Amino acid sequence: MKRTAILMATICFCLFTKAQDTVYLKKEAKKKIFTDRPPQAFFVEAGGAGVVLSANYDRRFKKQTDGLGYRAGIGYSFNNSFKFVTLPLGINYLAGNIRKGRFFEAGLNGTLIIVNNSTGYDDIFDTRTQEGSQTLFFTTLNLGYRSQPTTGGLNFRAGLMPYLLDGSTGVGAYISLGLNF
Repeated sequence: MKRTAILMATICFCLFTKAQDTVYLKKEAKKKIFTDRPPQAFFVEAGGAGVVLSANYDRRFKKQTDGLGYRAGIGYSFNNSFKFVTLPLGINYLAGNIRKGRFFEAGLNGTLIIVNNSTGYDDIFDTRTQEGSQTLFFTTLNLGYRSQPTTGGLNFRAGLMPYLLDGSTGVGAYISLGLNF
């Protein structure tokens, strides 16, 4: 637990020090805004691909505010019966009002969940599991709203998350807050 907390603090520190740099607009086309580098974001997410709480990094593939991008993160959670680490990875697409920084977000995520379960019961997904350590793969879709100002600033995301875990399906929700730079 101590190692995970130190790792998450280090990632947050590194990303926040980089967050001091601002995205500068290079040019505006009729339907695209191009920047001097691919826009990036750091956010803390509750729910979503990180399962309970996760720290995430997001970046566009091209030097424009919308379009295709990727995310990577790390999460950690525990309760009386188990603790787990999550490693969410995914791709996403932003479409919407590029001038105001308001987007519809659609994404596909895969999350590696490393569980250490002492009782054999999973409280979050309400299922029986084996005792001891195990690795699960969690597949999710993101369908939601993203507010991400064009030149940097506060980032907000919220939406629904259909998921697939060990043959069971469901729908969850996510909300996040962070900085884009």
